[in-house]
Parts: sequence; C-alpha cells; structure tokens
Amino acid sequence: MGLPVVTNRVPDLKHFFTDDVHYLGFDTIDEAEQQILKLVNSANPIYYISKQGYKAVQPHTYDARIQTILETVGLA
Repeated sequence: MGLPVVTNRVPDLKHFFTDDVHYLGFDTIDEAEQQILKLVNSANPIYYISKQGYKAVQPHTYDARIQTILETVGLA
C-alpha cells in the first residue's frame, strides 16, 4: 500500500527486512511511540521507509509463491 510499517520486532524479522530501512521496529510501548512520532514529524523517513519496504516485499507476491511451490513439486 506504500505506507511505512511500524511493528514489534520478532526473532525472524531481521532475516527478511532491515530495521529503519524497510520498517520501524519497536520492543516497548515507549519505543513504539517514538517511532510513530518520528514518522509524524518528518516526511523524508515516511517516503524512504515506505519505498524501501514496498520494494522489499515485491518478490513475495502470491503469484511468486505459487510459482515457487509449482517448481518445487515439479509442476512448472
């Protein structure tokens, strides 16, 4: 959707995306508030994080996943 993501950090997230590049992560409520305020107070991080996050998820569409499954089972 082209919006910046603010999300709690989970162990596997760092294997797929980079904090402060693809999303703004938080571990506490206070940190979540700080990340939201960072977005509200500056247009540049909103644009950059939105664009980088969107580019990072493009290879992970339903079509791409289905193609991978079909190739894995030998049907494509």
